[in-house]
Amino acid sequence: MRRLIIVLAVLSVPAAALAWGNKSAHPAINGQAFDLFLARFGQTEQAAGGRVRLDVDGVFVGTGVTDGGWFEVSTSSGPMALTLGGWLRHGGFSADEPEVFQSLRHFYDPFLAAGVAYLTDAFPNSGANPQINAKSWALDNPGNAWSWEQGKQAWRAGFEGSAEDRQAAFAKAFRCMGETLHLVADMVQAAHVRNDAHPAFEPVEDTLTGADVEALAGGPVDPRVTYEGLTVYEVFDALAKFTNEHFYSHETIYNADSPQVMPANGEAPNAHPQFSEL
Repeated sequence: MRRLIIVLAVLSVPAAALAWGNKSAHPAINGQAFDLFLARFGQTEQAAGGRVRLDVDGVFVGTGVTDGGWFEVSTSSGPMALTLGGWLRHGGFSADEPEVFQSLRHFYDPFLAAGVAYLTDAFPNSGANPQINAKSWALDNPGNAWSWEQGKQAWRAGFEGSAEDRQAAFAKAFRCMGETLHLVADMVQAAHVRNDAHPAFEPVEDTLTGADVEALAGGPVDPRVTYEGLTVYEVFDALAKFTNEHFYSHETIYNADSPQVMPANGEAPNAHPQFSEL
């Protein structure tokens, strides 16, 4: 399963550093990544005791987000029946729901420009800021019921539980994987790795569509981004560091030799890129 998440995540990343919304683009990324995985490895996956065949055509009943919203009170969940690929796509959507709650947990600065990895460009000294970074939230934060670790537990339960429990377990495993992929994909969006909250505008994030993702899927990955043999924890760092060092976000343009060119959001500048390096 670790290999599955790494391959899915990296194959879904086009050469340019882009980001996306959860209604169209994030589900499209997850769907394209799943198709690429099946094309490369077929419908089998390694599990304890040997290889198992993924039932990609079967329907699995689990818990999904039935109605999204900005706040917990405007978001509802309930039973849904989806294929494994459908649950993976759904995780691309549900990872952002409710949007205000989740948005504060989807940032990760691997170089700690502000002294911490989590977002400080929003409610920095308020109880509203959870002080949780995207890497922690996606992988092993105990407050996240749909984390990578929760998904691994559900994957195991799918093999060890009763036939009745198996449906919900595999549905949860693939929703967890989908939500993890959503956060991995955020690591190739500059604002998400450069402490730029962008509540109203981010030119790249606001323009990429699901159709763009489908057109870019399968394209080359920048050769400077390496992922072979990495754990999912290391994949987070590899992608976040590459994006942080090579791309500006809307409010983090900075040049050390030009004092008037400072981050528009007032946050600590990132060391690279500099205009002199471009």
